[in-house]
Amino acid sequence: MLYTNTLLIFGILIILGLSAWAVILWREVFANQAKLKQFEKQQKDFLASSVKILALAIVNDQLNLTEGAIRLKILLDNIDEGLVKQPDFVVFDTIYNATKHMATHDARQAMQLSLKIQQDIERTDLEDQYGEAIKSAAKKLLSTRF
Repeated sequence: MLYTNTLLIFGILIILGLSAWAVILWREVFANQAKLKQFEKQQKDFLASSVKILALAIVNDQLNLTEGAIRLKILLDNIDEGLVKQPDFVVFDTIYNATKHMATHDARQAMQLSLKIQQDIERTDLEDQYGEAIKSAAKKLLSTRF
């Protein structure tokens, strides 16, 4: 009988210990979830701020339209991939897709002059065709809440 009572008490202590440990682990899970939500909110706020800065630079003619459209497309994709599919902002996706074959940075520096000129003409044609749409979309971004 004493042996059975000892085992019963020992079993109860093990169950209480494991229950306490489970409670501690769940608290850690909830704390980590709260930290993750806070981090995601900070990241989204930073991206939204970057979008506003770029959009304002486009509206004020302080940034090349093609470069601004490409940067905005990437930032908007990081906020929500569906944003550039919306009619107001689809121009950013259009410019991105129309220019993704163009060389940049070191690859552009290594290109022959004739190819650089050809790409510049293509980029200028895109800006002539979509310039107003890019500026209009940038203006809409300034009043958009993310």
